[in-house]
Amino acid sequence: MKRSAVALLILLALLLIMIKDVQQGQKHYTETHPAWETPVYTGNISLYKKGQTLFPALFQDIKKAKSSVYLHFYILRNDALTKRLFSLLKEKATQGLNVCLSVDLIGGHELTRESIEQLKKANVKVSFSRKISAAHPFYSAHHRNHRRIAVIDSSIGYVGGFNVGEEYLGHEKKLGKWHDYHVRITGEGINTLEKQFLLDWKEDRKESILPPSSHNIVKGGETSYRFLFTSGSGMENRMRKWIKKANSSFFIATPYFLPPRSIMNELEQALKRGVHVTILVPEKTDARLFARPPSYQKLKMLVDKGANVYVYNHGFFHGKVLVKDEEFVDIGTANGDSRSFFLNDESNCIIYDKQFIQKIKNSLKKDIENSKHVDQSYFESLPFWNKWFQNAPEFLQYYF
Repeated sequence: MKRSAVALLILLALLLIMIKDVQQGQKHYTETHPAWETPVYTGNISLYKKGQTLFPALFQDIKKAKSSVYLHFYILRNDALTKRLFSLLKEKATQGLNVCLSVDLIGGHELTRESIEQLKKANVKVSFSRKISAAHPFYSAHHRNHRRIAVIDSSIGYVGGFNVGEEYLGHEKKLGKWHDYHVRITGEGINTLEKQFLLDWKEDRKESILPPSSHNIVKGGETSYRFLFTSGSGMENRMRKWIKKANSSFFIATPYFLPPRSIMNELEQALKRGVHVTILVPEKTDARLFARPPSYQKLKMLVDKGANVYVYNHGFFHGKVLVKDEEFVDIGTANGDSRSFFLNDESNCIIYDKQFIQKIKNSLKKDIENSKHVDQSYFESLPFWNKWFQNAPEFLQYYF
């Protein structure tokens, strides 16, 4: 009995130390890494929702690269698709191109030492992003580089929800067909996406890579857009302002819906003003243990207030999409949870073009057709264990 009590006290002490360390680390990091957004540029933007179309396009762009290939993914699996990517990167590096591959430290844990050494031998530079720091070990373990950035020849950029692995082709039996949102951009402004990649690279590798003196940029395009980069601050305030200023509609599509109280308050106020609030989440999930049940509770609260909530049931929905009125659509890596708001590095693309906004609305309409509209009976029919964990303390939702 005494041993159990001592073990419990030690566990509680470690938990309190972790929470304090994360708070202090987050405060220090966000002071030196504020959110920043680019000016509005014009370019040409293509949308990809399936890995079967995204990866051939990305691989073809890499194959045609003439000077540089910069890639960062949150996750790289040790499987056939990743091996195909590695073979292509080695080929381009041996041709003399500057090839840099970055992956989050945790998200790249499957990669073998042998595969990394083979990349390095072929002159591919490799970086594991956001290593554990002695100054704030718990914070640095939780703070992940959740961005996805691809820049080829300083003129082609990719941002969105896809990582690299067979599961993103729908080959994972548990989750089934993978459904996501990712964009390919050409035109003005790609150098700013490259800038963020190089900033992250310098921080992770302590190595500066100078951008080319003259960028091979295709001037102009049909679509107005800007990039938004956050590292644990800035996203919550922007989200609150976006919801507060919504006049007619606000659409949130996310695989993980667990927003802080401040966002919930703004959504409830928007519903009171008569704003049409729609939320799309997946029925199947890979969410953390203490994340999914409280998510149901938050969704139920919004349904009570008049929100339309849909659960996607034709596979796993992983897209991160916001649509505000007819003003803009936001596609990127930020989820609708506190980790994206307060912990992780994120990369988003905000698009203002009316035709593209309509294209996304039409796409989301099709997603809704492959979803179930939920009411109170849906939440009442959830398994008993979901109800047990619905009131889990917020720190459990945040960390576990």
